[in-house]
Amino acid sequence: NPAGEAFLSAVKFDGKIAGSCVMIPENFYIFGEKKLIYKCADMMVHPDHRRKGLSTDLVLFLRETLRNAGPLFLYTLCSKAATYSFLKNKWAKSGNIYNYFKHNGQIRAELLFTRPERLYKEGILRPISSVLELYKDCKININEGRINIIKDEKYLKWRLSDPRYKYNIIGYYDGGLLKGYAVYSLGSGNIAYLIDIEA
Repeated sequence: NPAGEAFLSAVKFDGKIAGSCVMIPENFYIFGEKKLIYKCADMMVHPDHRRKGLSTDLVLFLRETLRNAGPLFLYTLCSKAATYSFLKNKWAKSGNIYNYFKHNGQIRAELLFTRPERLYKEGILRPISSVLELYKDCKININEGRINIIKDEKYLKWRLSDPRYKYNIIGYYDGGLLKGYAVYSLGSGNIAYLIDIEA
């Protein structure tokens, strides 16, 4: 991770890990200043040890550990079940996350009218072979005066470095200039997962 090492906490029972939680550092622009922020990810508690306050303790331990690192704030994207542990630790809930998906039947029906192959023939959509090629042509302006994660070449190389997956990048071009991109991965059953998108 170009932003630094993650902080990990774990709890053991009879010599085996019963739960763990990790805080991942990320570089952000916060109203014009570059800041290091931490995202809580991958909090897990074994089913035999749930409802004992372990998730709350794991989050509290990491929060207190990171006080010395001085991040402006911590954040997470979590399930309804995990939200309780964060609220108990005085985290503020800013909203709900919704899952969106399209069934193959819906996509096929839309393609009857949109004809995306035309966009490829006209050069509006083009495959991009690597992160290096993406950043060679990338002219996407990030508003540094707001709150935005810094998605530079180092970040995207790290984000797409999981050897278990094959990542594809599609560029959107306007007047020959790259104006946006989407990164996706195909999972089992040919399900496409959108990893990142910018425009």
